[in-house]
Amino acid sequence: MLRIFGLKNCDTCRAAAQALGVEIEDVRAQPLDAGRIAAFHAAFGAALVNRRSTTWRGLSETERALPEPALIAAHPAVMKRPVIEADDGALHLGWTGAVRAALGADQGEIPGADQVGDRGRGKTARISPRVAGLGQRARAPI
Repeated sequence: MLRIFGLKNCDTCRAAAQALGVEIEDVRAQPLDAGRIAAFHAAFGAALVNRRSTTWRGLSETERALPEPALIAAHPAVMKRPVIEADDGALHLGWTGAVRAALGADQGEIPGADQVGDRGRGKTARISPRVAGLGQRARAPI
């Protein structure tokens, strides 16, 4: 069974859940057990911690020095998301074009779709299906 671990209020997690047709397992409401955190850490290493997040910036130096599994157990929102567990047990981190393609949820020729969820790279494009047909990003009037 396909599972998405993340936060229910995270736009990227919601996009992944909608595209894959599954519910988000909110790591704040239902904290991950130590075994699952260890498995995620074994698969992704230090990349599992989002060091650009607001949660990370609010941590003390002592908390930042904790090992990644202990840090995620104490502060689940610091986990990079979503973490997707495929039917075959394969783990995927984020909602990049490569992850979508691996899961069969590629969004095709939507301009900027390969950038959705790539916030860490500073290239975020949120394109609704209504705007996608226009071939350009919708911009609010200035």
